Amino acid sequence: MSLLTVIAFFMSEKNGEIHIGEIIKRCLADQGRSMAWLARQLPTDTSNVPKMLKNKHLNSELLLHISLILHEDLFAHYSNAYRAKTAHKGGK
Repeated sequence: MSLLTVIAFFMSEKNGEIHIGEIIKRCLADQGRSMAWLARQLPTDTSNVPKMLKNKHLNSELLLHISLILHEDLFAHYSNAYRAKTAHKGGK
């Protein structure tokens, strides 16, 4: 994970909230890729990607597909948030 992605991770998780669309935008920027490129990979209309990335949450199938396209474990952000939230409650 690049430095910009890590920064986006922390910025996106203020108050424990993950904005996965912002994290995906950072991954695209880190890789020098555009939203149009992502649209072609999905495949979907170019106008759908900016709308999609405004969302704080995406369904798991779409998130998996984007993770595979970007070669980034986007689910790790949720796993890390889970560990952080349960660590102070005495969870595993």
